[in-house]
Amino acid sequence: MSRHHEALYQIERKRRQDIFNQRVRETTRSYLDRYRGVLEDVQSQGLGEYVQSEYSAIERELAHLTRLVESDPAAARDISVELGRRVHALPRHARGMRQAFIQAQREAEEASREADRIRVGQQAKARQELEIAWQDELTTWADPLARQLAFKSLSEVRSRLMGVRSRVSAEELRATLRTVKVEHEKKSQQIRENESSVAESSAAEETLQLCREQIALVGGGAAERAQALGATLNAISKMSPENVSKHLVQVTRELDYVVVDESCRREVVQAVYRALEDAGFVTEKPRLVREGNGNEVVILGRRPAGAQAVFKVELSGKLNYKFDHYQGSACKKDIDTVLPRLQSIYGIQLSTERVLWENPDDQDSDAKPQPGMTREK
Repeated sequence: MSRHHEALYQIERKRRQDIFNQRVRETTRSYLDRYRGVLEDVQSQGLGEYVQSEYSAIERELAHLTRLVESDPAAARDISVELGRRVHALPRHARGMRQAFIQAQREAEEASREADRIRVGQQAKARQELEIAWQDELTTWADPLARQLAFKSLSEVRSRLMGVRSRVSAEELRATLRTVKVEHEKKSQQIRENESSVAESSAAEETLQLCREQIALVGGGAAERAQALGATLNAISKMSPENVSKHLVQVTRELDYVVVDESCRREVVQAVYRALEDAGFVTEKPRLVREGNGNEVVILGRRPAGAQAVFKVELSGKLNYKFDHYQGSACKKDIDTVLPRLQSIYGIQLSTERVLWENPDDQDSDAKPQPGMTREK
């Protein structure tokens, strides 16, 4: 008697979810550790003061993700991928802001020396009201770069409007200072945007490289699917940083599914192997066989009398098994021994079972496949 079956396997939902959560949680934690390392480098290099708002925002985001990865790993993973672009752009952005600050500081120092020469000899009493207005307005400048950029203009304003013979009112001085403030805040914002754009372009490539490294770690039967995702990365690398991040979220999700599918198949292979051994079969080491664009793991078990059982496990979730070279009803007995063990002991649930071949007696060499023998489980 011979029977050739094909069925779908399905890991218990909770077990599959546990595998998925563990995979995503470990990957996301590694990302978060990298991000913290970048922040520590920024701080150790004395760059934090130049990007205080961005640095604080990322710190808050990391703290949130550290908590979220425990309760909702998938959501934490998606947010961490988007956060990576900002994190890896931060060092370059900070260095650019520091350079801009240093340059502005040099100009400010030169302008300050010039302003000091102008101020020498001026009478404090005559300028008291203007000085108060001046200090009041300058305290409203929240952007330190804008103030450094405006130092030359401020020196000119002070020389022109606050000289010994000046007749300008405090309100006129305030209005002039506000105009200077608006002008140089725009310049500061433009510098910030330019530096951020350059930094984000560099960070996008770094983020892609991190994903490539994750893909390179995928082996076994899932390697081909992972490599296909690598080709997708090459295509999106030419996009804008914003679009790179959006597509990278999808690639990361698909990579997690690839790894989880392979992990689930590995558990099924181990379960089949153990179930055959438990039933008394002499079992060969499972083999990975590639066919076309796919692959399957083959597990072969033999009886001393010549009967054998062959199981083929595909990555898609399909389980194909065949018991042949039997005499009489021994085939059905082995099937009824092995398959229940897969479900009751090893937690492998079989569904959509179809009988592809059944020969009631192997001695009948003219036996034909019997059509219509399908069964749903």
